[in-house]
Amino acid sequence: MLGRILKDAHLEATVVVGSIVKDFGSNYLKGNSDWFVVEACEYERHFLSLSPEILVVTNVEFDHTDYYKDLADVQNAFRRLMEKVPATGFIVTNPKSASIAPLLEGLSATIVDYTKEPAYHLGVPGDFNIENARAAASVARLIDTSLSQEALESSLADFKGSWRRFEHKGKTKQGAEVFDDYAHHPTAIKATLAALREKAEGKIYLAFHPHLYSRTKDLFDDFGTSFGGADEVLIAPIYAAREIDDGSVSSELLAERLVSQGVSARALSFSEIEEVLRLEPKEGDVIMTMGAGDIYKVADALTKN
Repeated sequence: MLGRILKDAHLEATVVVGSIVKDFGSNYLKGNSDWFVVEACEYERHFLSLSPEILVVTNVEFDHTDYYKDLADVQNAFRRLMEKVPATGFIVTNPKSASIAPLLEGLSATIVDYTKEPAYHLGVPGDFNIENARAAASVARLIDTSLSQEALESSLADFKGSWRRFEHKGKTKQGAEVFDDYAHHPTAIKATLAALREKAEGKIYLAFHPHLYSRTKDLFDDFGTSFGGADEVLIAPIYAAREIDDGSVSSELLAERLVSQGVSARALSFSEIEEVLRLEPKEGDVIMTMGAGDIYKVADALTKN
C-alpha cells in the first residue's frame, strides 16, 4: 500500500515486498530516489540487519515457534529493532496494543499512532486491511508532508492487493466463488474468515494447509478456536518445509479438535480436498484455500478453464 501511494505521488521509491503486488506486477518496484521500502521478517531476527529511519509495527505475536521460545522472546527482537531507529526517526504503530505498548518505553524515536488516521475506503476486504491502510498513510505523510488527503484516498481505494492475500481466483463449474490466502497463524485465520463471512451468501468451505509441525503443535489450542467462521473445514497434511514429522501432531488431530469445538472438519489429502470442493459447494457458496504451503494449487485447479 505504501509503495502504491509513493508510486502515484512520483516519489520514485524502491520497494521490495514478500509477495507479488498486483499494482506492480512484481514483488519489486525500481525507484530512483533515496527512499527504500521493505517488508521485513522477524524470523531468526533477520530484520535486525536493517537500520530503518521509519519503522512500521502493526502487530507482535508469538510465531515462528521453531525459533522463538515465547512471546517475550519475539518482543525482545522487536524491541531491539525499535532501538535501532534514530532519534530523528519514527516508529509507526498502535501504541495501545497490549503486546506493543511495553516495547515503546524510553525509545529515542518519535512514536506515531496510525490509528488516528481515518478508515479509508478500500477495494481489498477486511478490517486488517483498513489498519494496514492507516499505517501506510501515516508513513506517506512523514515522507511527503505535502501529500493531500485526496491523493491518499485515491491511491488506497485503487490498490489491487497482492498474490495470495484474499486473492479472488474465479469460480468453480458449480458456481462457487474461490479465494486464496496465505494466512497460517491463528490470528490471521480468524481475521481472514471474518472478512470472508462479510462476502459470503451461502456456506464457507475452507481448505487449510497447516504450515510446520512446530507451529501446529505449539499453537494447537489457538488453532482449535480459529475456524469458527467456516462452515466446512478441510485440513490438508501438514506442510513440513524444513522440519521432520515426529508423530506428535497431525492434521487428523487438528480436525478432531475442531470437531470437539463444534466445527465440521475433515482431514483429507489434496486430491480428496479437490474432489470435495468440486462436488459440494454450490452457487452462492464460497471456497477459500489457505496456508503458507502450496494449497493454492487446489484453487488453481478448481478455477482452471
